[in-house]
Amino acid sequence: SKDEFVASISHELRTPLTVVAGMVDELNEHWQDFTADEVDDLLGHVVEESRDMQDLIEDLLVAARADIGTVSIAPESVAVREAVDSVVAGLTRRPTQELTVGGGGELAEADPVRLRQIMRNLVSNAIRYGGDHIDVGIVRENGHIHVTVKDDGSGIPEGQWESVFEPYARAHDTGEQPNSVGLGLSVSRKLARLMGGDLRYRHEDGSVFDLSLPAANSEGEPAHH
Repeated sequence: SKDEFVASISHELRTPLTVVAGMVDELNEHWQDFTADEVDDLLGHVVEESRDMQDLIEDLLVAARADIGTVSIAPESVAVREAVDSVVAGLTRRPTQELTVGGGGELAEADPVRLRQIMRNLVSNAIRYGGDHIDVGIVRENGHIHVTVKDDGSGIPEGQWESVFEPYARAHDTGEQPNSVGLGLSVSRKLARLMGGDLRYRHEDGSVFDLSLPAANSEGEPAHH
């Protein structure tokens, strides 16, 4: 299984790295032959693929640290809607996909870097495997902030609702990325629980991932420790 894991990581990192190396090589060799718009387009792809690599490496680091209990969490009062909006703005959807964000003004007690990491995983997952309509909702309930990511795809078979949170598991047989490491959901649940929250899945006219985090407090001020 270790050999399979190493092969999976190599595959996942090689894919974006090949794109980045190819485009940078083209720019280096033929910079003067490209128009300003073409340069902008190529650099945009380089940035996007580099972010994908960065996100995967961060997930791998968390997965490794979570096993030995050294993941650092620095909770503070975070404006959830702002964190969600910044993540959504940086992700590329399929042309047919529509993504909406509802709710806002809620403050959670969370590590802002880890919150964005979880949201990147959840929204990327919906973009990759979900239907054409993705809806992110933010509500406050019983002292917790719930961020739900819903899509109208076929969803996950009921017997696999928990297993998708196991490292290296994949419930979606799309034929894409057959060697996918499948760490994103596992890492996201670990991070949510380290911050005093949780991450769960349910089926409700499609897939719903429900992230809960402690609310800052009822007055909207940061919780005092």
